[in-house]
Amino acid sequence: MHAPNPLSKVTTGQVFAIAGPAMVANLTTPLIGIVSTTAVGRLGDATLLGGVALASVLFDCMFWLFGFLRMSTVAFTAQSLGAGETQEWRAILVRGFMVAAAIGAALIVLQLPLATGLLALMGGSEGVTHVARTYFLIRIWSAPLVLANLSCSAG
Repeated sequence: MHAPNPLSKVTTGQVFAIAGPAMVANLTTPLIGIVSTTAVGRLGDATLLGGVALASVLFDCMFWLFGFLRMSTVAFTAQSLGAGETQEWRAILVRGFMVAAAIGAALIVLQLPLATGLLALMGGSEGVTHVARTYFLIRIWSAPLVLANLSCSAG
C-alpha cells in the first residue's frame, strides 16, 4: 500500500481534472428534462409542457435515489487506486454495470405500476397526467444507460 506524500501539493487543475467529469455527469439527467421541456414548450400547448415537466421531475428524483451507484464506485475506485491495484478498476466497472443493468431492468419491468403510483402522488390534472404518463413510459427505457452512466462516472 502506498502512503500519501505529505509534501505533495494538490493543484486546482488536478482537482478540476477529477471534479469536472463528475460535474458534467451530474448535469446529464436534469439536462434531458430541460431539453425535452424546451422542445415541447415550442408546441404552445400548456398540457404538453406540464406533462413533460411533471415526468422530468419524477425522473430527476428517481434517478437521484440511485446516486449510491456513483458513490460506491468512487469509493471502491479510490481504494483500488490507493492500493495500486489497477486491475481492480475493470472489476469495479463491470460490477457497477451489472447493478445498473439489474436496477434498470427492474424499473422497465415495473414501469406501469411506477407510472401509475408516482403520477397519482403528483396530483396533476387529467390531461397533464396523461402526457406525463406517455413521456414516463418512453423515457423509462433510458434507465439502464442512465444508471450505467452513474456507475462509470467515478472512474
